[in-house]
Amino acid sequence: MRALVDFVWSVRYHREANVRRAALLAAARTIALVPVSLLVSDFLEDFNEVQAWLVSVYRDDPDEHSRFHSTSFFLSTVFLIC
Repeated sequence: MRALVDFVWSVRYHREANVRRAALLAAARTIALVPVSLLVSDFLEDFNEVQAWLVSVYRDDPDEHSRFHSTSFFLSTVFLIC
């Protein structure tokens, strides 16, 4: 899982919208499939950074689909840690 997180992190601001969208969806699927206990114990710092990234995508990304995906992904992460 660490390798996927590192890869997504390296392409999150790629110049191509399709790559940014794929990074969003890969991160969303990974977080959806990993048990919450593992997220909290091993990836909490990364998890907080991912949420900050999602907010920046929502505010700043020129691609409407990326903004949409970041919003729905952000909401799912909020419900995971509540």
